[in-house]
Amino acid sequence: MKNQKFYTVLKAALLVLGLASLLPMFLSDINNVDLMLYCAYAYIGLALVILVVLMAANMGKNPGGSKIGTWVAVATAVVAVIVHFTVSAADPVALADGSIVDDKMTLTLTDTMLYTAYATFAGVVVAMIYGVIRNAFK
Repeated sequence: MKNQKFYTVLKAALLVLGLASLLPMFLSDINNVDLMLYCAYAYIGLALVILVVLMAANMGKNPGGSKIGTWVAVATAVVAVIVHFTVSAADPVALADGSIVDDKMTLTLTDTMLYTAYATFAGVVVAMIYGVIRNAFK
């Protein structure tokens, strides 16, 4: 029960942060790319911190259990991000107001985040379909 309350509070905090992330879109100029990127970087950092905390909590809860699955998942995520970084393009992008974003690191990191988000979404869809099919045969 104690962990359930923690996860409920964590979900509520993430919901509030998610809703707060929409504020810059309504309160600032839509062409303010830097603000949007800083928000995205902050949320990626927050997600990584939460991942590490939850992984440590899981390992602490079951200290004698096998942790190889956790490390395989982390290694897969790291390799995926590295692959996405290497295939990311740094071609200049024209914004709606006619200005050009040509900072190579910004463009590469943005593409990396997009590719990672697409791969994560595809993985979630595949896992959901696999779960439905597996439960259908039980």
